[in-house]
Amino acid sequence: MVTPGFAGEPRMPSINMGGPDWSGVLSDITIKNATPSLNFKDTDATAGDINASMDANATDTGDGTEDIDVWLKQQIAGTIRSFLYSDADGGLTLGATTQDVTINATKKFFFDGDIASGIPTHTNLPLIFGIYM
Repeated sequence: MVTPGFAGEPRMPSINMGGPDWSGVLSDITIKNATPSLNFKDTDATAGDINASMDANATDTGDGTEDIDVWLKQQIAGTIRSFLYSDADGGLTLGATTQDVTINATKKFFFDGDIASGIPTHTNLPLIFGIYM
């Protein structure tokens, strides 16, 4: 595969046992597909299947009205699961059904918008303005 190099010159990536070395060759990578996906396979994992991925799907494809849903996924107990999902027409989902979500804020953690429901009332959370955060 010939890839764009410097000053318009074609350039091949250097190859080593770990795979191609693209450093200094490309400034961005475009994946074109109806449902593009960037898959990661850890060679230390024995099954040889996808260990993590970043996926996208256009739910509205009109020029200037495109809505793209995005998933970040990882293997949990051998099954690929979404741990971050952004619905272009809806909300942002953080966590998988098999995982707890922990937010570590070293300074402050802010809620922007309506937080009327879903606030945990754990006693180990700091109380700010009458709401457990």
